[in-house]
Amino acid sequence: AHKESAEEKSGEVTRCATELLSRLVKGDFICVIGPPACGKTITMFQTTCAAVAEAKEQLETRISSPPRLPIFMRAAELAKILAATDSANVQSLEALVQLYISAKYQNDPATMDLLTQVLKLKRVLILIDGLDEAAKYRSTIEGWIDQATYDQNVGLMVSTREYAFESSRACRRLSEFVPVKIQELDEGASDRLIATRFQGSLSSVRQGFSEQLDSVVQYYLEMKRSPLMLCLLIEVFKRERAIPSKRHLLYQELVKGLAISHMAKHGTDERRSRRLQGSTADDAT
Repeated sequence: AHKESAEEKSGEVTRCATELLSRLVKGDFICVIGPPACGKTITMFQTTCAAVAEAKEQLETRISSPPRLPIFMRAAELAKILAATDSANVQSLEALVQLYISAKYQNDPATMDLLTQVLKLKRVLILIDGLDEAAKYRSTIEGWIDQATYDQNVGLMVSTREYAFESSRACRRLSEFVPVKIQELDEGASDRLIATRFQGSLSSVRQGFSEQLDSVVQYYLEMKRSPLMLCLLIEVFKRERAIPSKRHLLYQELVKGLAISHMAKHGTDERRSRRLQGSTADDAT
């Protein structure tokens, strides 16, 4: 992965999405730029998957502070939301993200409540893909993004085409962002990763995954080339015995899994609390 400084000097090499995530959490503002089909969306999604994996680990290890959850959005979808909304009701990036959550997860109240909660707590990583596809709303969205860079509790990652990035810089927008690209797995590395993740599983289970993956990668090769995407595809398959056929469906499954883990954790904590309260009351009597 190549990262350039704001002064246009050559930067350092970033080898995986977890490194990008660590930079995002530390306060770097990342912009993935490049021509069509160069891997911008894949890079964004890799980082989203890394954030989901880290949040899942934090929930399982019962870390007291809430995890930083990623909210992955397409700028084209945000533009549609703005077109259908009274502009007076949207004056910030946070307000726009809340509208997106409400629209996207209106039939999934558990996920909606979880994402709304972490947004209010400012425990979110906001990823917006394809700013150049926001049409007439691009400058407005970029303006809100720039305002949000002053908030040290919000991680921001965006993607856009080179011409759009250059015009935004010329208009003094996205001035805090630097461009990033991520390398992919080759065929041999993908196969080794699959073998490692299914070690100890029945051969029929691994075979079922491989067959489904082969049908998906005919249309979305990046599902096999991205290490984190591939790992999370395997996790979803182990739970559902089916893998999503598209990237955005994979993201929805990952968020669903996080919501289930979150509710299970807090449900267990509440039951333990009630048992302790009951024990205390018995002792008192």
